[in-house]
Amino acid sequence: MRFDVDAFAADHARPLTCVHRILDVEPDRYGSTLRCETLRIRRERRERYGTELETGVPLGAGPVATVRVDVITPAVLRFRFAAGEVVSDNAAPMLVSELPTEPEFELDIAADVRLRTSLLQVTLARAPYHAQVVDARGSSLLDTVGLGMPASDPALAGSGLGGMEEPWPWFLPELLPLGFVEDDARRSCQVFETSRLHHDEHVYGLGERFGPIDKRGQAVTLWQANAAGTHWPLSYKNVPFLLSTAGYGHFVNSVAPIAYHPGDRSHAHWSVQVQDQVLDYFLIAGPSFREILPRYTDLTGRPRLPPLWSFGLWVSRMGCETKAAVETVAERLRAERISSDVIQVDNGWWERPWINDLAFSTERFPDPAGMARRLGALGFRLGLWQFPYISTASALYEPGRAGGYFATGEDGEPLFIDGFFGPAAVVDFSDPEAVARYGQALQRLLHLGVSVIGTDFGEGAPPDANYHGGSGLALHNLYPLLYNKAVFEVTERTTGEGLVWSRSAYAGSQRYPLHWSGDPAACWEDLAADLRGGLGFGLCGFPFWSHDIGGFTGTPTPQLYVRWAQAGLFASHPRLHGSTGREPWRFGERALATFRADATLRYRLLPYVWSEAVRCVRQSQPLLRPLVLDWQDDPTTFTIGDQFLLGEHLLVVPVLDRLGRRRAYLPEGAWMDYWRGTVLHGPRWLELEAPLEELPIFLRAGAIIPMADPVPHSGMLDWDRLTLDIFPASSSRFVVVRDDLVETTVTCTDTAGWSQIELQPVPSVQRLRLRGIGGPCAATLDGRPVPRARVGGDLLVSADQPFHTCVVEKRTGAPP
Repeated sequence: MRFDVDAFAADHARPLTCVHRILDVEPDRYGSTLRCETLRIRRERRERYGTELETGVPLGAGPVATVRVDVITPAVLRFRFAAGEVVSDNAAPMLVSELPTEPEFELDIAADVRLRTSLLQVTLARAPYHAQVVDARGSSLLDTVGLGMPASDPALAGSGLGGMEEPWPWFLPELLPLGFVEDDARRSCQVFETSRLHHDEHVYGLGERFGPIDKRGQAVTLWQANAAGTHWPLSYKNVPFLLSTAGYGHFVNSVAPIAYHPGDRSHAHWSVQVQDQVLDYFLIAGPSFREILPRYTDLTGRPRLPPLWSFGLWVSRMGCETKAAVETVAERLRAERISSDVIQVDNGWWERPWINDLAFSTERFPDPAGMARRLGALGFRLGLWQFPYISTASALYEPGRAGGYFATGEDGEPLFIDGFFGPAAVVDFSDPEAVARYGQALQRLLHLGVSVIGTDFGEGAPPDANYHGGSGLALHNLYPLLYNKAVFEVTERTTGEGLVWSRSAYAGSQRYPLHWSGDPAACWEDLAADLRGGLGFGLCGFPFWSHDIGGFTGTPTPQLYVRWAQAGLFASHPRLHGSTGREPWRFGERALATFRADATLRYRLLPYVWSEAVRCVRQSQPLLRPLVLDWQDDPTTFTIGDQFLLGEHLLVVPVLDRLGRRRAYLPEGAWMDYWRGTVLHGPRWLELEAPLEELPIFLRAGAIIPMADPVPHSGMLDWDRLTLDIFPASSSRFVVVRDDLVETTVTCTDTAGWSQIELQPVPSVQRLRLRGIGGPCAATLDGRPVPRARVGGDLLVSADQPFHTCVVEKRTGAPP
């Protein structure tokens, strides 16, 4: 069974049933319930001046429909619509168990229905019904199309285009007012709504999608799929959440197939279609993305913080592995001085390839617990790959079949999914008993010393199967959330650290980090597409994301490998992985030396990355930030999907072709070339040429970057011996978070005469590097004069122990 949401709505043999006018209003303490009259409409095609267009003819009254509007918070509204006089609660696993409720609002139903919170004003026109939501700035966040509109728009008065007693306005084909359409047997239903777009509006989100980061003008279908790379519109991670530069977020609370049309059918409208009986969505006001994202995760769950070691380098390889091969890679990583933390064994650890029995091969991995101990002694965590499909040849198949732990067909027997691993049953993660039994098998592995389980696949749950928790249509999109939740929770219970390594996701999956991008090919185009996917995914409430350095399929050239490594080492979680080996020594001495230097820099930056990760979790912000997140009012940033901020202070510009040249945009403010110390001022475009050994990086004015001494793995970081790399601005602040979550707030005040750096309450810094401090100066630490050194235009200050205050006097002036 497959679904084409657009084709279902476009079938003109099915009449539309659309909300026409409000009949009755029932207010309560949370909002209002509106009983509405509907009209049934037959669509017809008509040729006009050589073009086939759409018209509609009213067929008479349809069933009573209900619209429900709830105030969740002053900035968040919930709209629900269904045929009949009852709208269900529509509880779904994407939502947190208890939604926030701050229903303070004013309601006026004398004429149109008007609802006002401290931040929003809602108008629900009685006839023809349509909804408008305006924020405190007067900006329209929602302005839906009603029946007869825009014929009923005052601007078109006297145009001869009447209301619904006239044919459907021919200039609105497939832009459907609030309503629904059913199939002939009324076994399937689709609901829909259309709203207006601002002329300068840009939209983002909707999951990990590898096309342009700005989704305006793109038709987007949300249906989990093995994307088979990064070339196609398909997505491993579909999230029904849209962000708009007009200042709102739109989250559809549904697991059904969903189609978004943000400006592709009409340059002035966007629409949403859901293959379900109920249209249920949350409108989230900002106006900034920084405000919208935490309000969205208040609904779907705040993200979790992975353990510190997970932010180190992961090393993996597809293929038949052996214990000796795994230990050899680990030993060579240390011998080559490649900082790294995780050895991940891919699909070769089972007895037979692709036969998922969740047990190590006794021949190739005779002592897995001993292997985990030896890896631990070298500073490595052990990760394992698996998938949720159980081959009929697996020892787990018959017990699972007997226990009813698999998705089934109409005959009650397991429904097989076919792939390169042969017929296999699908674990039913909507069944608590199946989750428990699968968890027991994983626990045995975790007790052997495994630290993390890779949850690959998850996008292929058959929609024509039956599940404990509902129909296949209800479980297909939801499956990744349930799958990752099950593995995350058993890992957390067993090891004390919650973590998965997952390819698939849905709304709410940010509660179960972390995710990587799937299977790009080893080509330049896929590197760029990967970055677009990750930056868009971050705008869906996911702070963390990774991608396979070098691409998954094929073998990269040494040049592509180095450039991918430079980008990947600045992801939240860098990983080497591919269908062939991705260890840096495979690509020549120059690549090895460059990779070693970049990995060393990554580990020196771990205190900064970790501190920013903690902040991003608390604020529901992505660690990899597209420029539009911080410069939402700068139109130049709206389409930039090939450079990013790592945290708030490091601007990273990956090189994405073999020529080593690219254009880069510096937003407003002062920026310092990380390598040369040159200060540039934005907004401006740069033409960059970067040698292979160099990744263009810029420090944002006011940057405070805590750095560690070089270490082979994260467990050896010395948190009492940090260096602060500072690009002083008039005033800036940064919270350094240690591995034990103890915090030190660093403030830097800079004037023409002096710079002052204060650390409170717990000092953990022994060295400072102040960028761009020219001329003679003197430095004191906690009031005591100290030696200082100069490297180019930078001033280095060091002490024998951590300090609270550093004052640097420059040229003239005196400290406060």
